[in-house]
This record gives sequence, structure tokens and C-alpha cells, in this order.
Amino acid sequence: MRNGINTFLAKLRSFWTKKPVRIVTVVLCAVVAIVLALAVVYSLWEQPPEVVTVTPTPAPTAAAVSETEAPQSDDTDDADDFDGALVTDRSNGQYTFLIAGTDQSSGSTDTIIVGRMDTVEHTLNCVSIPRDTLVNNGWSNNRRINAVYWYSDTGAEALKKQITNLLGFEVDCYAVVDLDCFVDIVDIMGGVYFDVPIDMNYDDPTQDFYVHISAGYQLLSGEDAIKVVRFREGNNGSGYANGDLGRIETQQAFLMSVASQMLNLKNIPNLTDIITAITENTDTDLTAANIAFFARQFLKCDSDSITFATAPTGGVLIGGQSYVNLQVDEWLEMVNELLNPYSEPVTTANVNIINFNGSTVYSTSGYVAGSDDFFYGSSESEDTAGDTDTAESAGTSDASDTAEPADTAEQPESAEE
Repeated sequence: MRNGINTFLAKLRSFWTKKPVRIVTVVLCAVVAIVLALAVVYSLWEQPPEVVTVTPTPAPTAAAVSETEAPQSDDTDDADDFDGALVTDRSNGQYTFLIAGTDQSSGSTDTIIVGRMDTVEHTLNCVSIPRDTLVNNGWSNNRRINAVYWYSDTGAEALKKQITNLLGFEVDCYAVVDLDCFVDIVDIMGGVYFDVPIDMNYDDPTQDFYVHISAGYQLLSGEDAIKVVRFREGNNGSGYANGDLGRIETQQAFLMSVASQMLNLKNIPNLTDIITAITENTDTDLTAANIAFFARQFLKCDSDSITFATAPTGGVLIGGQSYVNLQVDEWLEMVNELLNPYSEPVTTANVNIINFNGSTVYSTSGYVAGSDDFFYGSSESEDTAGDTDTAESAGTSDASDTAEPADTAEQPESAEE
């Protein structure tokens, strides 16, 4: 009897001794199962954006047109009729995008970046298009690329069309981000460490815009970050020697710092909140699932596989206002190397790019939109190929826009520094 009781007690002690281990094992298995289930659900939820698959009509032959030879239409945007964009077999796993930055006071998109993400080779290429780039439209006397979004009736669609004219193909997706959303995203990330390249001191009470940030490596909040990427010229005339190109370089360096910090962490801090901020506060055709897809693909890249570049341009004055011409041959080489997702190269037959040298208008599409008074009514040019700021600085010397807008009656006051 006593032996039986002892045996029972021994089994009971053994059961209670091992039970915690069994409970922990069961809990761990449940956690792993839940995590795996969430991973499967997430992978099923996220999805890439739809890619462009339309077929274009043949494009007209490129031609140089003069004041008397150019086919014109009064105050219409003939660029909308151009349909020479390249569409052929696409390279596997490549997606193109447009990101533009705007603000509430001016509405201009002074930051414009087009890019291509390769989800097979895990590369990311981004190219900045200078804000003063001349575009072939006839519905406004301000023919800079940064005015398209604000002036047009269709906003992002009009901007996408002009980007298509410059690229020779349609981008797959876009996002127009205002300054407040940019600030929110940086703050959601907990700030960004960045090496500010120069001392930045600027005061503009008319725009309620004040910048006082010292050069050097530091943690930038959202408010400080937006001041850094907007700054161009200070109170005493100091700033970037190359004008707006210097600002573009700083913007690209800042984005590279953001990318490097995320890649080092192998994580995007508070990604869910960032996705919410983008989908709820930007003009975009991206869904939350699309953004999640790009985020996961981005984390497969490394810093060496991310490239930033700036479109090659040369400065020109039109009606006393500063513009830049895209240097067509160099630009198409850049497009095909960094941005083109198709198997065939982009050529001049696929783009609708317009240049003006002070006496002659050149259009790759063979026509110029709008009245020729825009070019020949009052114009002068400078031999500044490859130097955007030389033409810009002839217009103004303050810290805001490099020149007064071509249409001062329509252009809202710019808050872009």
C-alpha cells in the first residue's frame, strides 16, 4: 500500500515538474504559428502596382521649327495629342514611379523625381528633374515643369502626361506629397540623421518661413528636415554656388541618408503609420498594399545599389524669365540607362521635348504647343549648357524662386526657398 502511494506521489511530482516546460512549448508553437500566418496573410495582401501595357501610335519625326515654320495652336496644349510613348516588351520585375513634392502656399512641384525599382536585381534608380525645365504646353504662360500640377485642370494626370513626354514612356504610379506630409513621415520615423552641408540662415516673414540650422551631422526632426531640403540661398546671399542644382544635390543626399538608415536597420520604423500618412495625405494612385510591396522590395536593396542622378540641362531666358532646356542626347542616354523598363531603347521619336536657344525653337515631336509669342515676343538666352544656375541667377538674387514666374498674373507666390 505504502509503495503504491509513493509511486503515485512520484508521478504527480513528475507531472507538475514537467508541465511548465510543456506549457512554454505549446505557447511558443502557437506564437510561431501566428507569426507564420501573419506573414502569409501579409504576402498575400501586398501587391505591386499595375504596369502600363497600352500600345502607342507612331510618333512624328523630330524637327527644328522657327518662328514662321512652327505649327502652332492658340492657347491649347498640343502636347496632349502626342502619342509616341514607347511601349513594348517590359523587363521582368521593373516598376517606374513619379514622386513630386508640393506645398500649400504655392502649389508648385519644385521637387520632381522619377525612378525605377528593379525587384529582380534589387536596384533603385532615382532621377531629379529641375523645376524650371521647359515643357511643351500651350495652356499657360508659365511653361516650367513645376507649374503643370498647379495650373492644369487635371493636376496629377497633366503632370504625368508631361513626364511621359520627357521620358518617352508612362510611369506605373505616382505620389504628390505636400510639405506637411513630408514632415509627418520624418517624425514618424523618429527623425533622420543627416550631415547638413552648409550653414543655413534665412528669414522670410511673408511666407512665415525661417531657417537657422548649422552645418554638420545631426538628428533632424520633420520641421528641420523640410527646412534643409527647401533652403537655397541665405539672408546674406550665401548658399549653393550652383543654385537650384545644389539644392537638388542636398535633397538627394538627404533621401540617401533616409535609405541608408532604413537598410542598416533592415526595417522601416513604424511602417504602418507611414503607409497611413501617405495614403491619407497625398495625391497618389498607390494603394496601401502597393506601398507595402515597395517597402519590402526596398529592404532587399543595399546602399550601393541605390543611384541618384539629375537630368542634364542648360539654362535659357525666355521673356526675361529663367528656364532650362533638357539636353536631349544626354537625357535619353540617362533615361535608357537608369529609368527605361522596356526591352527597346527610348529614342527622339518617343519623346516630346522642346528647346529654345534664343532664336529657334526645337521640338522632337515636330510641333510647338500654344502661341509663338511666348518665345518670340520678348526673349534672350545665355550660352549656359550644363549650367542651370547661370541663367537662373540672372533673374533674381533672393532666397526664393530664382526668377519671377513667366506669368506673374497667374503664378501664386512661391513658398519654395
